[in-house]
Amino acid sequence: MSTVRTSSTYTFARRFPTVIGRLGDWHVPFGPFTPAQLIVLALGTLALVYTASWWWAVLGPVPPLALGFAVWALRGAKIAGRDPVMAGLGIVVGALRPVGGRVGGRAARDRRSSPVLGGFVVQDLVDGGEQKSSGPRSRGDVARVPGGGVHSAPVPVTELERLVAGLGGRR
Repeated sequence: MSTVRTSSTYTFARRFPTVIGRLGDWHVPFGPFTPAQLIVLALGTLALVYTASWWWAVLGPVPPLALGFAVWALRGAKIAGRDPVMAGLGIVVGALRPVGGRVGGRAARDRRSSPVLGGFVVQDLVDGGEQKSSGPRSRGDVARVPGGGVHSAPVPVTELERLVAGLGGRR
């Protein structure tokens, strides 16, 4: 018995922006409108109403017609493939995001700096290259050679290293 598989595609929702054209039983006149169109329409209408005394005597009905044209022209506007409201929201979210990103929901920060501490030991050697003291030896002891300054001289620690050092210093 074979089962019937059904498939749905949602490319229509991705191709066309969200529109507002019906609120309950009321239809928006000259609609549907995108959210970007409604924002431009609301802000433009407020600006025209508050500044009507400045432009009405000179320009007449031209600014309201220009606002209508701007709303009409914005119907399919895209910024990087997104509608202008979502693009603006993306810019705001990107500006508020921490520079280093997030790790586990928190802002990522650099670790505190810590000083690198170290030291060295300078021991005197006799002319034959042997140490004066019979204390513990470590690799890379520093030897002071008379008239030659300070030089690094590896000191053999194990019997194998002493054997290799006696064969010409090859390691």
